[in-house]
Amino acid sequence: MITAPGICKRAGLLFPLLPLMVFPIFASAQTAHSRPISPREISNLRNKANAGDSAAQFKLAELLESGLGVPQDCTEAAAWYRQAANRGNAAAQNNLGAMYALGHGVPADSKEAFRWYLRAAADGFAPAQNNVGYLYFTGNGTTKDDRQALYWYQKSAAQAYPAALSNLAHLYGEGLALPSSEISTAVLVPKDEQHALKLYKQAAELGYAPAQEMLGLLYFQGRGTQKDMPEAARWIHKAADQGFPLAENHLGFLYEHGFGVPQDLKESARWYRAAADHGVPEAIHNLEAVSGHLESQKRN
Repeated sequence: MITAPGICKRAGLLFPLLPLMVFPIFASAQTAHSRPISPREISNLRNKANAGDSAAQFKLAELLESGLGVPQDCTEAAAWYRQAANRGNAAAQNNLGAMYALGHGVPADSKEAFRWYLRAAADGFAPAQNNVGYLYFTGNGTTKDDRQALYWYQKSAAQAYPAALSNLAHLYGEGLALPSSEISTAVLVPKDEQHALKLYKQAAELGYAPAQEMLGLLYFQGRGTQKDMPEAARWIHKAADQGFPLAENHLGFLYEHGFGVPQDLKESARWYRAAADHGVPEAIHNLEAVSGHLESQKRN
């Protein structure tokens, strides 16, 4: 389960300086089954779940949430997550927190989401630790506390959880000072763009598309490193290949202008179209402009 992306969109054709960026909560413990699930397997899973097997309860909840092999039913999914969560299954606690965060199968309740995330985080579950850090950073469901946000991001990143590595990278890229209300004027996180680049690269190499996109932008802008257009294009391409909408739009830009890749308006239009189909407003305008150039070339 993944919440809707919360990454700031970038307007226009040019790449501006990196905006303030808070990555979304990544709630899921593991990917739902990709292969077809037979009715017999579902029946066996239900029998185990009814017998109190928390792993089976968790798997059944995942299938019900995704609608794989069974009719989608978020209410029943939440009920099974709760049973597994009450038996100490950290993955289920984390996903139940996400159900409350999203209002899927239960009423939306950010405080209840935080409570379940925190239970899983305390058991050392890396995705939940990142989620707790995110909620402390944003003050959603709990009191905003940058110290606690940093603590939980670091705990999650120490387990090489990609979203937490990216969130830490953001903090180092921007720097994080203590609140002005505190007597101390110490900096909680010193601005260090080279370290931010290192953390983004760790997450990017783990296949995390938002970090691949950000790493590409850092190489494009020369932040924490020398400008390197081919390297920028390589990482943005990796993110776009995963269907990450902002990367699709930026890859269209790179092909339109020939930054790090051969200039190719047809390829540019293809990626702008993909981003537009994924709801990136700027990509619609960019696609119209490139399509106009292609039509002009045909006429000439």
